Amino acid sequence: MNATDRKLLHDRRFVLQNPYAHMEEIEGKSRSHSNVAASIQIQRRRKTAQEIAEIAATLHRKLWRSRGDLWSESGISVTPIGLLDPRKAATLLDLMVCDATDLGTYETTLGTVIVAGVFDRAAGQIQISTYFPPAVQRFTAAHEIGHAVLHPTMTMMHRDRALEGVMGDRDNVEREADLFATYFLMPEKLVRTEFELRFLTQRFELNENTEYALGVRSRGRINRRQVSRVLASAVQFNGKYFYSLAEYFKLSVEAVALRLEELGLC
Repeated sequence: MNATDRKLLHDRRFVLQNPYAHMEEIEGKSRSHSNVAASIQIQRRRKTAQEIAEIAATLHRKLWRSRGDLWSESGISVTPIGLLDPRKAATLLDLMVCDATDLGTYETTLGTVIVAGVFDRAAGQIQISTYFPPAVQRFTAAHEIGHAVLHPTMTMMHRDRALEGVMGDRDNVEREADLFATYFLMPEKLVRTEFELRFLTQRFELNENTEYALGVRSRGRINRRQVSRVLASAVQFNGKYFYSLAEYFKLSVEAVALRLEELGLC
């Protein structure tokens, strides 16, 4: 058997092991916004971070253009942070988000895992467990939206655990959905703008002066992750008080800290 034949055999075995391989992409629906999901889905393959960021940005633009319909009942202007609403995104994609007190558990080699969210494409529904804090629920909802727009051949899935950001020990499909949630909930331009408004710089350097401005005493024993956590949770700098970045983006300190590091802001 030559190398080409061996590769074909490997690929066929992989497909047979894929529990979603037999499922065809869901057919178009007649609901008014069904074309939105189709317009931002790309073929199934491993996606780059740049591709995922652009898909999230495309959804942002569609939310903005549809704001008159989606926020009509609120009677208020849509702010930049208000636009980053997973539930409104679900509506735009013809999906319903439902809260659930218990989505069950299952066993893994790491122990019992509590399910945080379930995406059922056939039912057009995302279920979010209220067992977890609001910040985790928000990330979970965006994660499931990520599955909806990135993985059209998957009809049902669940998060294997409640996460607050991208983790390194997850498979590609889950990491892609985590990345989408990060880019959807914390778009780069908005994060940079809000960061600079608070800390008066495009890249924070911890030194004697900035420590004083933050009101912390590190004495040189603080690493990058600790700095990013301080910045994500800080409510004042140089005598000016504000909502912390974690409060502003309605996410956990850890999720925001990871994003600050990724963008090179600290």
